Amino acid sequence: MIGFHNTNGLVKNSDWDIQLSKTGFIREAGKCLVMMATISSKPVVIVLLDSLGRYTRISDAMQVKRWLETGDGGPVATVKVPRLTPVKATIAKAKGRFQGSLKPRHT
Repeated sequence: MIGFHNTNGLVKNSDWDIQLSKTGFIREAGKCLVMMATISSKPVVIVLLDSLGRYTRISDAMQVKRWLETGDGGPVATVKVPRLTPVKATIAKAKGRFQGSLKPRHT
C-alpha cells in the first residue's frame, strides 16, 4: 500500500468539492491555477493566471468561491500608485544638475 500526501490547501479543505486541480508556472502566464469544482451545487471551472505570489492563487480561488456562493466579491485590495514625475521636468532638472560635470576635463 502506498500513501499519498497532497500539499494543495484547497484540495485538503473540506469546504471545497474539487474534482480536478492543477497549479503551475509558465513564463507567458505566470503562476497559474486550473480547477474543476462544484460550488453551490453547480459545476465550475476556475482558471487563474499570473498570480503575484505562491499563495495568491489559493486566496483568489477562495474569493471566487465566495463570490459564486454569496454574490459578494469581498474586500477590494487597494493598490498604492506611485506619484509620477513628468519626463520633461525630470530631464530639465537632470541637465541643470549635471551640466558642469558633462564637460570634458583638461589635463
